[in-house]
Amino acid sequence: MKPPASLSDSLTARFYLASRQAEIQSLRALVSTCEVVTCICRLIHELQKERGLTNVVLASGGVLLTEKRLDQIARGEEAAAALRSSLEEHYLEVECAVSARLYTSIAHVMQGLDDLGRLRQEVNEGNIEASTMTNAFSRLIAGLLSVVTEAADSAGDPAVSRALVALLNFTQGKEYAGQERAWAAIGFASGHFEQDLKQRLQDLKDAQSRAIDVFGQFCDAGQAEAWGALEQAPFVKELGKLRRVVEQLDAGATISPSISEVWYELATQRIDGMQVIETGLTDFLVDVCQSRVNEAMQTLDQQRLTLEKVLESGPSILLEGELASQASHDSSSTERSLYCLLQEQADHLNRVSRQLEEAREALAERKQVERAKSLLMNKLGLTEEEAFRKIQKRAMSSNLRLVDVARILIEAATSAPSKDKRQ
Repeated sequence: MKPPASLSDSLTARFYLASRQAEIQSLRALVSTCEVVTCICRLIHELQKERGLTNVVLASGGVLLTEKRLDQIARGEEAAAALRSSLEEHYLEVECAVSARLYTSIAHVMQGLDDLGRLRQEVNEGNIEASTMTNAFSRLIAGLLSVVTEAADSAGDPAVSRALVALLNFTQGKEYAGQERAWAAIGFASGHFEQDLKQRLQDLKDAQSRAIDVFGQFCDAGQAEAWGALEQAPFVKELGKLRRVVEQLDAGATISPSISEVWYELATQRIDGMQVIETGLTDFLVDVCQSRVNEAMQTLDQQRLTLEKVLESGPSILLEGELASQASHDSSSTERSLYCLLQEQADHLNRVSRQLEEAREALAERKQVERAKSLLMNKLGLTEEEAFRKIQKRAMSSNLRLVDVARILIEAATSAPSKDKRQ
């Protein structure tokens, strides 16, 4: 009689275990990604604060918030150094299976961070307009968010992917809130709001709502409750009053520049509250990821023992008949065959794939809209808000979803000669 095979003798068992080990390796890579994402969120927050302060400084001719800006620059530099170190540690010093798009996004961000010193010097010398500075900071933050998008797209675990999508959209909503703070600070500090600026602020409010809506689809109940509580805070209601003041201003009307500091403080309180939620989301993300690693390792240990027992009993994969059927309904049976284990792993991977679809669809739609905006911005010289407004108006007039309009624009841009006039 042929002696039972050992794990090292069975090529089938070895490949089965390799499948489980590959899953664990992928989850461990996600732990590193989550740590990088945490550093990115921290840097975005510091850059958002610096952008808002710099707007007040420039719009007031250096009279307001100059010292606060200098202190904020130091915090931003510290956060940037932490991100550089994390990126180098997780993506350059060790081999990791990430997409070329992720590396490209990181390279763009590094270039932006390298140019930040020159941008700050232009501010110090008063050689740059507040709007130009704001757009430059916004492009850098958009680059940082694109790194998070690529990281989320590479996540192969449903729970981690959902947590990443929730975080990404909340952080995007927070960035729109930061842009609203920055642009409104220009209006308040200068003492008047042109119609274009008022429209931009309205667009940014709408963009916040859209991003938070997607966040709400992927967050858990506690995270949604935290957001609801923040929006009911007294300082958020006061901020709403200032928003309405701006909305009701007549063309050419002036407003006291001293209100800029009040606006900045109220908007900052709201964004700081959002950062508390954002920190909770990053902590949750890391916890979910580490928990999935631990669960996968426990499953691997359990199934290694099961494999040893299966191989000792020696049932034939091809002749087991009723054994496979019976064992598949009894997960505690030590009689489970290798066939059953392989089938369970295949079913597990199929479930994972199905559960990932919703999160990846949300990411794909985000990428499509961002690409369409970029095409319009480059082709027509539009701002981000103007490009989005163009997509939004076409979606409303055509009774289409934003992503459907984005796809139409992308297809038109890639299949037809470009036209240089606005439609």
